[in-house]
Amino acid sequence: TQKYIKVLGLSICPNGRKDVAGLAVAAQEKRKAYRAKVHLTKGFTQKEIEQRLSRHVNLSVKQKTPIRVLHRRTAMIRPKVIHSLRLFKWLGPKCFILDLITE
Repeated sequence: TQKYIKVLGLSICPNGRKDVAGLAVAAQEKRKAYRAKVHLTKGFTQKEIEQRLSRHVNLSVKQKTPIRVLHRRTAMIRPKVIHSLRLFKWLGPKCFILDLITE
């Protein structure tokens, strides 16, 4: 069976290109939160890890296009910013859970 979509009240935006550009800027400013489990080969104290993480604010990195989005995005390296890194949970000298806030 086929399903149809009905569109009502469609109109041209007077600021078309500006509105689209504004959406692109808003998307770049959006922040995302991630949580990662980190395993280390060398042991550290909790204090050492916290000190090292606190030094990295607004860290610039280069990210390859993730495999899961390659069907809709060009494969390339994009600049990204990690705004903050924070120790969420200490699991031992070689393992902890890390919170990241990124763009």
